[in-house]
Amino acid sequence: MLTTILVSILVAAISGGSGYYISGRFWKSAYASKNTSGDFGSPRGGVFASMSGVLIGLLFMRFIGQYIFSADVAGPAFIVAMVAGAIGGFIPLIRSKKS
Repeated sequence: MLTTILVSILVAAISGGSGYYISGRFWKSAYASKNTSGDFGSPRGGVFASMSGVLIGLLFMRFIGQYIFSADVAGPAFIVAMVAGAIGGFIPLIRSKKS
């Protein structure tokens, strides 16, 4: 049980942190503040920038985690990677202000 919690915290830090960093860099750029050609007036690529942490967390667990952790530990870690990556990516999106 403790191993599952520790692995989930590690994956949440990797997934959420990378999603926050990439999304923050994207939404602070001049491209994101001026481009409105995407869906509902958002810049093109905004969804990919916001959900990048999910992809990084899932790839981490798929290619590295399967060799290190057992299957009953990796299952909850996959779910944590998806949730933490999405939350980490959407925080800069919400906090950004168009100027």
